[in-house]
Amino acid sequence: MPHLHETDTVGGAIRAAARLLADAGVESPLPEARLLMAYALAPVPEHGNPRRPVPATELFTRSEDPAPAVFADWVDRRGRREPLQHIVGAAFFDGLDLLAGPAAFLPRPETELMVDWVWREVGGVLKNMQSAPLTAALMPDEITIVDLCTGPGSIALALAARLTRHGYRARIVGVDANFKALDLARANERQLRRRGEIGERVHLEWFGGDVADPGLIMRLGLVAAADVVMSNPPYVPSESPVSPEVHADPAEAVFAGADGMALMEPLLGAMLQAAAPRCLLAIEHDDSTGEAMAQLLRSRGLRGVRGHRDLAGRDRFVSAEVHRPPTYVPGASGGSLR
Repeated sequence: MPHLHETDTVGGAIRAAARLLADAGVESPLPEARLLMAYALAPVPEHGNPRRPVPATELFTRSEDPAPAVFADWVDRRGRREPLQHIVGAAFFDGLDLLAGPAAFLPRPETELMVDWVWREVGGVLKNMQSAPLTAALMPDEITIVDLCTGPGSIALALAARLTRHGYRARIVGVDANFKALDLARANERQLRRRGEIGERVHLEWFGGDVADPGLIMRLGLVAAADVVMSNPPYVPSESPVSPEVHADPAEAVFAGADGMALMEPLLGAMLQAAAPRCLLAIEHDDSTGEAMAQLLRSRGLRGVRGHRDLAGRDRFVSAEVHRPPTYVPGASGGSLR
């Protein structure tokens, strides 16, 4: 079996690590070996900031340097299928370097597709508001986004950073039952604000609570408050085969009953409670439940129900629109729009 030596160079250690990770069943051994080395060569972060990998050019220019001592231990841990993000204490999501750890769900690249969709929809509305003086005078200049089952807040933080880059005002609310995950969300908000990724025009709030609790939205003061409600909830069927890395996430953040739909009814009720009379909804789901999710949204009277696929062609999330009279008051279960 390949192994690493203390005398290995950066380039040699990457090649040996790739062979070791391949033997361990890691899906992309060479890219992961390079990424581990990029993190190992990075300076130790200060002030609660995440470790940020050095660029690929530095891996090349330092290929004959001695490999960092920590690299061999990291490769051994990765070979035992510990998630890379847990090893380095950081994750990359939608262009942001985030703190990461085993107490919270790790952000996945495919969720960036839902972030992209929300941004396109919200960005268009905000741009129109700014470009039309009459519309700007009649409408509030702040948009409210509610992220249910926010976990460590990756989606909320990604949207906060995008809104900041374009100078928009927003209120973003993240809600989750995992208080340790919310602690991580707050830590990431602090470090992103320190680094200027999130500005003062974007206000973030984090609340603990179970979306299956029918009184939660009312207690949080979020009834009919949101212009956008989105969620990446637990949705993996309990008997689905998953990788060891997925099992490293908190089980309650991943699995949702035999068909992956156990939380969807109460979640949709909470989303409809939080939705303003005109509101966009988006929910990520398992690739086996795309049609079931679309039917569920249609059954509640939502308009424009649309399924979205990821880059591999798998059903990834569903979106819809809320349209109801301004005087409508949602009940405890969210109610039907009909």
